[in-house]
Amino acid sequence: MLIGKINDKARQKILVTLKMIKRTEMIDLRIHSINDNGQFVETKSGISFTLDQAKQAAELLLAGCEKLLSSRGIPA
Repeated sequence: MLIGKINDKARQKILVTLKMIKRTEMIDLRIHSINDNGQFVETKSGISFTLDQAKQAAELLLAGCEKLLSSRGIPA
């Protein structure tokens, strides 16, 4: 199930999807590239998280954003 897309480059997108992998629900972030037919196809480049891992990753990403903003003098 598609959750959303992150525009990466003109010929690539990062798709965030929910997948069942080995009977475990995972949140998958995967690079999709345009093939010769002009369609986006999944690549091997990406990462899958369990729910707990996704929560930890989200917390770390938010902490990173806050540090970047504060280093630029922008309140979080």
